[in-house]
Amino acid sequence: MVYRNKKSGKKICPACNKKIKYKNKSLHEKCYRCGKKAHVQKRNKKGEAICVSCYSIIFRKNPQNHFRCTICKKIKAVHKRCIDGRICHSCYAKGYRNDTSKHKVCSSCNRKKHIQGYDKKRRPLCNKCLKREKKQTLAV
Repeated sequence: MVYRNKKSGKKICPACNKKIKYKNKSLHEKCYRCGKKAHVQKRNKKGEAICVSCYSIIFRKNPQNHFRCTICKKIKAVHKRCIDGRICHSCYAKGYRNDTSKHKVCSSCNRKKHIQGYDKKRRPLCNKCLKREKKQTLAV
């Protein structure tokens, strides 16, 4: 499916369309669970808005979404389904952080590490440098 950017009229992919909607504060509604005005992830049967944070909590607590993780063998909420089976969030996160093929060079410390986020100029930052960057931003 292809969308059109309302400002430019150019074609955009579904992922970019979702990002635009997520950032557009005029589309945000009050979440019926937490009361915060945020992007609507889902709606309940009554049509009430549910934000991303509350939806992830609801999803993780719903036993219908719990299966045995193929790595740790614990019954948990499924984070990823793959050829090998279902993987919980903990095992997925550990595997992703330890997979060196997905690592990039941190623009601050120049080490090849798991990238946790980006600075204001969209340069990759590892977890340690990202935390330092946030502290410096808050101190200013």
